[in-house]
Amino acid sequence: YRVFHRAHIRGHVMIHDEERLFIAPLDNISAGGLFVGQLVSIPAGREVRIVVKSSRLGSPVQAVGKVVR
Repeated sequence: YRVFHRAHIRGHVMIHDEERLFIAPLDNISAGGLFVGQLVSIPAGREVRIVVKSSRLGSPVQAVGKVVR
């Protein structure tokens, strides 16, 4: 059971954790978060800044969040 519907869109996510910058392929996105299909080594609980870019979005989406897993 999912709280939020996931949208599968192609794109990339830039993830910055104040130490490093990662660019990973976007797998899916929802109102509750997003999933990247590539292993990114950021510890769970760490606050990150993200920028999501996709041709299906009108403009890049910026957000602040926490790594869950």
